[in-house]
Amino acid sequence: MFILGLWQYLRGHLLISVIGGNLEKFVNLALMRGIVLWDLRRTGDGLICKIGVGDFPRIRPVVRRSGCKVRILDRVGLPFVLHRVRKYRIFYLGALLCALGVYALSSVIWMIQVVGCEHLEESVILDAAKKAGVYVGAPKFRVNTEDVQQELVLEIPGLSWAGVKIRGTVVIIEVVEKTQRPKEADPFEPADVVSARNGVITEIMVLKGRALVKKGDTVKAGQVLITGSLEPAADGVVQLTRARGEVKAKCWYEGYAEAYYNIDTYVRTGNKVRSVGVRFGNNNVIWQSLTDIPYQYYQEEVRTYKAPIWRNIKVPVEVIIVNYYETNRYNILLTPEQAKNQARDMALKKALTFAPPGVERACIWAEVVEQGTHHVGVRVVVETIEEVGVTVPIALPVPGDSH
Repeated sequence: MFILGLWQYLRGHLLISVIGGNLEKFVNLALMRGIVLWDLRRTGDGLICKIGVGDFPRIRPVVRRSGCKVRILDRVGLPFVLHRVRKYRIFYLGALLCALGVYALSSVIWMIQVVGCEHLEESVILDAAKKAGVYVGAPKFRVNTEDVQQELVLEIPGLSWAGVKIRGTVVIIEVVEKTQRPKEADPFEPADVVSARNGVITEIMVLKGRALVKKGDTVKAGQVLITGSLEPAADGVVQLTRARGEVKAKCWYEGYAEAYYNIDTYVRTGNKVRSVGVRFGNNNVIWQSLTDIPYQYYQEEVRTYKAPIWRNIKVPVEVIIVNYYETNRYNILLTPEQAKNQARDMALKKALTFAPPGVERACIWAEVVEQGTHHVGVRVVVETIEEVGVTVPIALPVPGDSH
C-alpha cells in the first residue's frame, strides 16, 4: 500500500466529485475504457473519487454519455508541487537562501562571555582563547571545547581550571583562578582589634594594647575594641603597637519562615513512560515519540545525548530522552501547632545560616508574627556568644603628607 500510494503521489492525481446523471453508468464506462478510479465514496447526490492526471482528459466521452457533471476538488501529487514551485520560484528561492543564511549565521560564534574572573583581566583570557581558536566570527564546528580548556590552563599561569560551553552562538568560558597564598601578617605591624559584627560585650581580655570598651557595652561592626595606639609618652609621641586580646559578645541572628496547614505531597507509583526526541542545532525538539503523557501527576527527568565528535566536526544533533514517572498526590492537613513547629524549624535553619559554624548558642526566641486561615508565620531569633574581635592594621600616615 505504501509503494502504491508513493507511486500515485509521484504521478499526481485529482480528487473529483461526480453528480447528476447515471452514476453507475459513469463508473462502468470508465472501467470499460481502462480509466482507473479509486477511493470511491458515495455522497448525498453523487460520489467522490480519485483519478490519475493522465486519465482525466479521457473521461469526457464518459461524462457526456452518462449525463453526469464532474468537478475537480483538489490536485494532489508531485507534478502540482513542482508547478507551484515554478510559478513562485523567486519566493521559494528567497526562502531557501534565507534559511541557508540563518543556518550559516547560527553556525558562527557571535559572543564570548567570561565567568569567574576575580584578579585576572578578561582580556588576558580572551587573547588566550583567540589563540586556541575561539573568537567572534569563528565557525562553531571547528571549536573543540576540551582542547580549548587545556590550552587556557597551559597558557595562563594564574588558572587552575577552565571550562568552555557553547550555547547557541554564545561561548561561555568559566574559569577558576589559583588560590593566592595569603600574605603572612607582620607580627610587629601596628594594628587594632575591631568588632566583626554588632553585639553586646560579655567578656574582654587585653593582652596588648588599650581597651576602648568594657563589659556590657553595645558595639557595632567595625568599631575599635582594643587599640594599638598607646597613651602619649612624656614627649607627646604616641607609641603604636600590635593590639592583642580576646573579646566575646552576645550577637543575634534572625530568620523567618511560613508553613501552610494544607500541604500536597507527591509519591511515585513505580509506573513510567519514556519519550525520545530529536533536536537539530539550537531549535526546539523537531520530533518526539510521545506527545501525550498518560498521567495526571508526574515527575520528569531529562537526559540529553549529543552526537560524538568526528575529526573535530560537531554534528548539531541531540537526542533527548525524557522519563515521566507517575505520582499520586496526597493531601496532608496540619494542625496549627504542627504548622507552627514546622515554620519554627525552618526559621531556625535560616537564622543559623547567618551565624558562624560551631558558634555557642545561648538562647533561642520564637514568636508567631502572622497567622491566617491558611498559614502561620514564625520569626526566630538566635542569641549567640562568640569571639567578635578581628585584627586590622593601623593606617600609618605617609611621610611628607601634611594631612
